Amino acid sequence: MADEDYNQLPTNKTEGTQKGGGESFVPPSPSGAEIRTLKSDVRSMALSGGSPPSSGSPVYFADQASIHNKNIRESSVPTLSNTGLWKILFVFGIVAVLAAVVYFVYPLIFPSPSPTSSSTDSGGNLPDLPPHLNIPPFVHQSLFRIPADELLVFSTSYSTGLDPNPDEYRNGIRNTVSRASSTSELLEINIAKESGDGHLALTDFLVFSGFSVLDLDFLAENLNPDFTFFVFKDNKDYWPGLVAEFKKGNQWLILKSDINKLEVSDNLDALFLADPGTSNGVFEDVLISGQPVRVLKFGDGSAELIYGWLHGYMVISTSLDGLISAINHL
Repeated sequence: MADEDYNQLPTNKTEGTQKGGGESFVPPSPSGAEIRTLKSDVRSMALSGGSPPSSGSPVYFADQASIHNKNIRESSVPTLSNTGLWKILFVFGIVAVLAAVVYFVYPLIFPSPSPTSSSTDSGGNLPDLPPHLNIPPFVHQSLFRIPADELLVFSTSYSTGLDPNPDEYRNGIRNTVSRASSTSELLEINIAKESGDGHLALTDFLVFSGFSVLDLDFLAENLNPDFTFFVFKDNKDYWPGLVAEFKKGNQWLILKSDINKLEVSDNLDALFLADPGTSNGVFEDVLISGQPVRVLKFGDGSAELIYGWLHGYMVISTSLDGLISAINHL
């Protein structure tokens, strides 16, 4: 048989397949054709005594091992069409866009609720107190540039946040000034805390005496907590008053409209040590040392409530003579 007969290999991909049992087989040849293999030719030569095999039919030669290996390679290599790859990439793109929307857009549409105020925060700290209840410590210093005729001390058990105690205020101040020298006219009185914790703050004094004629937070924010309390003594009675200083940067012209609100207060008689009688209900302008002050008369006119901006201080007095004496010491 000619050599080219061995090269007539099948070219159809269905020629070498594998049965379910794992055995390789060569598919049937076309009608009338004989399939020859190396093994069949050797056997034929042995049976014929060495004569080369021959056949009158068309011959197909296949190496069973080659066919078996080819079938394994073709069945084990996965294939992915272009359409399938684009579908996978498209799905991944959609997922990425949705993730970005959730991450960046959701917090803008549904922001996290802001924490609300409570009695205590997560650290156990107390909430912020109103300014008049959160007075910083201070060391008392007299605002009188020229010392008063006499300096006295009145101690009170009042502390920040307690209710007014006008009876203690009036009785305590009267008992204190009763110890003064008969020749003293202007008395300065330090109102100290019995606890030894310094001088009473301005807002605390106003509450303690019942003379809460202005908003306490407004005073705490705009006036220094330290103040000077005085009593003017004449042949009629004792007339108290006080001197306060604005915090740095504040000016009378800016705060005047807020301070004038005291004129509508119901507690204007609380600063007096005795009942001054009924007020006439009208504040009038009076010039003191060339500066206008506001005056409200009580009773028969001997008792007056006066306030104004004098020598750079806010001064309140229950006597015109007491006001003049006090500003002469500033």
